Amino acid sequence: IEASLTKRGKIVVKVNGETVATGKTERLTLKMPIDGLQVGSDFNGTVGEYDTPFSFKGTINSVTVDVQNR
Repeated sequence: IEASLTKRGKIVVKVNGETVATGKTERLTLKMPIDGLQVGSDFNGTVGEYDTPFSFKGTINSVTVDVQNR
């Protein structure tokens, strides 16, 4: 699974290289996150209306964050 988000708010989600969803967001978050990037749960503070820790129940084998200026 690959997801990309440009600084202009364009979102593209791909599965096995095939685009399965696209969209656009007006803004990234409504408030500044309390902690840095977390994968699989959100312990110290939410950026939306959901309960913490909001744990992912599956298996995450690998995460790659590629920050590009586009």
